[in-house]
Amino acid sequence: MNPPATRQRQHGAGLFALLLLGQLGIAAYLQTTHASRFSNARTTEADVHVTLSMARDILIARAANDDNRPGSLPCPDLLTDSPGLANIPGDGKADMLTRNQCPSPIGRLPWVTLDMPEPRDDGNNTLWYVIAPNLRDDNSAMPINSDTPTGLALDGNGEIAALLIAGRTPQAGQHRPSNNPSDYLEGELSGTSTFDYISPDKNGNDRMLAISREELMAAVEQRAVNSVRRCLSAHARQAGHYPWPAPFSAAARQGRAAARFGRLPLSQPGEGATRMLDIAASALATGQEALASAPDAATQLSALAQLAEASVQTANLLTSLAQVGEALKTLADDTKTPLTGLESIISSAAANDRIARSEGSSIRAGLAAAIIAVDHLDEALLHYGLDALSWQAATQGKPPPEETARAALRAATERLRQAGEYFTSLDTAEPRPLQQSLVGPAREISRWAQQAATLAGLISTHAEAVAGTAREQQDVATTSLLTISAKDGARDAINIWQDKPTTANHSKALAALAAAEQASVQLSAGLREQSSVTHGGEAAAWPMVWASIHCRFLHEEGSWWNTNQWADSIFYQTSSPAEPTQATLQAAGRKQLSLIVIAGGSRRDKQARPGASIQDYLEGRNADPSRNGDALNPVPWFDIPLSRAQGNDRIAF
Repeated sequence: MNPPATRQRQHGAGLFALLLLGQLGIAAYLQTTHASRFSNARTTEADVHVTLSMARDILIARAANDDNRPGSLPCPDLLTDSPGLANIPGDGKADMLTRNQCPSPIGRLPWVTLDMPEPRDDGNNTLWYVIAPNLRDDNSAMPINSDTPTGLALDGNGEIAALLIAGRTPQAGQHRPSNNPSDYLEGELSGTSTFDYISPDKNGNDRMLAISREELMAAVEQRAVNSVRRCLSAHARQAGHYPWPAPFSAAARQGRAAARFGRLPLSQPGEGATRMLDIAASALATGQEALASAPDAATQLSALAQLAEASVQTANLLTSLAQVGEALKTLADDTKTPLTGLESIISSAAANDRIARSEGSSIRAGLAAAIIAVDHLDEALLHYGLDALSWQAATQGKPPPEETARAALRAATERLRQAGEYFTSLDTAEPRPLQQSLVGPAREISRWAQQAATLAGLISTHAEAVAGTAREQQDVATTSLLTISAKDGARDAINIWQDKPTTANHSKALAALAAAEQASVQLSAGLREQSSVTHGGEAAAWPMVWASIHCRFLHEEGSWWNTNQWADSIFYQTSSPAEPTQATLQAAGRKQLSLIVIAGGSRRDKQARPGASIQDYLEGRNADPSRNGDALNPVPWFDIPLSRAQGNDRIAF
């Protein structure tokens, strides 16, 4: 578990402390706050409660700040016995997974793994700990989010994330020291895949603190909304605008122009790839100019940060170009196949200047399949805006044609559809074994099918060129970013020189700066090459291009966001996506806010997930109906629930 290195604005003192605890490091936090209180065994009931409470805070902080599975917990320390791997029972280290499961759901609290002093009770015993099986830190486990069933109950009441138990002084029949939980605890854990911990009767002396799923996930949800807020803010700084949200009316999470509230979008409407390439080139040029004119190390570091963000934006744009090109080529090829197949059917059927009844049926079926394929390709051209005819004209040194490839394809498809309707009307009006009158209409179908197939082939060739060039330039973008941000990159070299201003370190810093500048220049050249093959206009739904490295978790395969399926329950609202400085929103008594991110906590009674309205996710005034549908004019205010009864929404602004 590697906690993120940066801090976000938090709201709610308890959640702030938990997330800060994970970000600063548990050991450092304890040294500055409560280290002395952990140093000795507890002597009073109140002290035992303090020990349990502090251990709870540390466990929640660890879960909330986990890089890969926020909300996951370490295995208890009980059974792993491997001196070779430096992990034995009672050493404070979490047991290692066995067949993707914790060897035991109950054991001692793994205080070494949690980077905390050993937590002892008033009997001088390490605290005991029960983990919910579905929250184990293993990728084979189910995704962890607000609605994940934990698999652990307490006296029949779920959803419990973990139990912390102080065994205290020995009771009759208990023998210590021991590695047997029953020698310390009077409670009993029953079940297999789903566990229920049965509390001891009043004669026992255990003291227990349960961590509910909602309590644990409150911190995880706060971490999630903080991460999204930081991403959106960084994107707006780099791109000059927030992305259009994906409102409830957008079934495929398309960003919709004019929407103000919704989920994080998977696509955006906009001016298209050609314009996006121009914007990326301009951002690179601005960063290059800033670096070239930087008079000192501090300014150079600032310019490098600017150039790094421009490189990230460019890399993400190139990735989207490659994905779009590959998807469009596949669709174009899948469209050309039934069109050429239809031509072949008609050519064979009309060879004898008459068409049999069975051949007429084959023509109608082939026509229907071809029309469906063309419609799919037409929709993709609408989404992506690429124009193969403009590209073809440029390669031939001709001016751009007045008609786009999509318009030409739509015209050919309409003529194909009309020819098909006429053929069908003749073929079905008076069916006969052989009909000479169908030959002409069939050949008219073939004519337009051939024209559509030719266009599909050109679209495929153009898409392949776009994707191939983008894949080549992705490597250049990666190199540019590495020369800035990687270990031994320009930023590291300058920082080392500042810490130790030797001649050798100065030379290394200058060399690293030169390498970063050169790589950036090569990336600019790569963008020009990409622009030469990428022709097109407005795009209705171009794949989302995030403009900041702080948004990496949204699009990286295997990231905590994607693996744990957070996209459904987190929303944001802006005063104006196109104007990030506009600030008309309100939350928690604060006014003049430009951005608010909100997470719906675990599903409550009468809520459905996935849901069709905001009432399925948020509560109270946050679930205002104006946030449903297209969300063109949602109310500007949000409330932070002050109690569980008021709701479990989490907010960042």
